[in-house]
Amino acid sequence: MDRRVSSRGSVSIARQKTQVGIGYAGHTVTVAEADTTFRVYLGDQLVTEVVRTTAHTIARFKARKPEPPRRRPRTRTAHPGPLSLT
Repeated sequence: MDRRVSSRGSVSIARQKTQVGIGYAGHTVTVAEADTTFRVYLGDQLVTEVVRTTAHTIARFKARKPEPPRRRPRTRTAHPGPLSLT
């Protein structure tokens, strides 16, 4: 199953949060389930293997693409004081 790594470098599998590494943030990884472990792959490379600590079933859903970057707010320039009408 595929999961998207959060901006802080973690993925959730069967209600268990697993640290993959902040360097993988935004990547889509593949999670393989064994009897007592989860193996996280990026392509063919094994990224991490963690011991399974939950007995929950694994929700199967599609990993989403990262959201497009948000526009940065424009900086405000100094505004001159109110106009005096004389």
